[in-house]
Amino acid sequence: MTVEHGRTSGRDATGRDAAPAALDVTRRLLDAMTAPEPLGRIVAELATLVEGSAILYDGDGESTASSGPAAAHLIWDEIVRTGADDAELQVGRWFVRVKRVRAIDDGWWLALASKDVDLAWSSDTVVDAAERVLAALGGVSRSLEEQHRRETERLLSTIEDGVPASREHRSWQRLVLHGFDAFTPVMAVVASVPVDSTGTIGGEARLSRIIDASHGQGIPRLVARRRMGYDSPTVVALVPAAQISERWLRQIGKQLDVGVSAPFGRLGDAPRAFRDAETALEIAATRGRAARGIDAEVAPVTIRFDRMTFATWLLAHADGTGARGLRRKLLDPIDEADLHETLVTYLACDQHVGETAAALFVHANTVRYRLAKLAEVTGRPVESAGFVADAYLALEHEIIGRRLARRSADPNTEGGRR
Repeated sequence: MTVEHGRTSGRDATGRDAAPAALDVTRRLLDAMTAPEPLGRIVAELATLVEGSAILYDGDGESTASSGPAAAHLIWDEIVRTGADDAELQVGRWFVRVKRVRAIDDGWWLALASKDVDLAWSSDTVVDAAERVLAALGGVSRSLEEQHRRETERLLSTIEDGVPASREHRSWQRLVLHGFDAFTPVMAVVASVPVDSTGTIGGEARLSRIIDASHGQGIPRLVARRRMGYDSPTVVALVPAAQISERWLRQIGKQLDVGVSAPFGRLGDAPRAFRDAETALEIAATRGRAARGIDAEVAPVTIRFDRMTFATWLLAHADGTGARGLRRKLLDPIDEADLHETLVTYLACDQHVGETAAALFVHANTVRYRLAKLAEVTGRPVESAGFVADAYLALEHEIIGRRLARRSADPNTEGGRR
């Protein structure tokens, strides 16, 4: 049963008080705001006032806070079924007053449930007071979040720029306030939304959802968004170089390309560490983009600077113009697409002809013919260590991208789709 709510008083049909006086209700809810977990305490107080249950739902129907024995999922099902923003419902033995609380967010609902119809359906005083107090709580929370965000960004920016030895102790004191252990190794992290050949997959909204979803895990970290100087929405972070951070890195690494620096213990080393993390991210993003050009479902890539191969490190530090010239010198003679693809796949398969043939869906003899043709056009034996080294350095991102795509497509490979 649904009744669109239209009462304007806090009394029932007989004229008797159906809810405590507005001043008393407001006072009790304001007192609840001072609790360590104010939202949960306010909802518990609301449940007491109606002698039943109180539930606060977000726009997806998830119970953000609840108190009391009423079945939250059944009440939400009825809210969805009726589509009412302000209504009186009956769910089983429960009389429920529902109000969309726009003061918190455009898509939140407050449900007050009682087995006493007067307490539930004549609860204007309680609902109005709750809406005002929740709005105040929301405003305070947003203000505190914004203040915390600005303080975090300032501290992180200071550390990124480099902390002089004279301010090292002071900076660690500030980090301790964010949950870090003083004078213990930390890591720089830079992460961005993946891109493919068509552009960014997602954007700022997706980045915000990922980062916000990772909060509240008891993991010390400084996180700030960066909007300038990057090809896609990006965040930078400072985290402890400890096992506790690995869960967070794995979580964001499922949806973001990530670069991680080597651990460092002196905050004066932070500028170099963040540059290393940016370098690692550039490599991760390039490899991911190459892999998604083959298979759009390839997962994001995480690169740790201190675990790079020597070849990757050399490429990361090579002069761009000089490296491009040498790359063209090696690859320009290979002007046939089939030969280029065969060379990349052959090196991605660790020079195994059979695996290369399977990956290219051709006969092994076709691979051998193409390898011989490569030797002819380059003037160098394809199996020689020198050619393999040069070709790997010239094509590393494509080779790793091919490996990632094969791993993603093969259900028998760790990380592959099943």
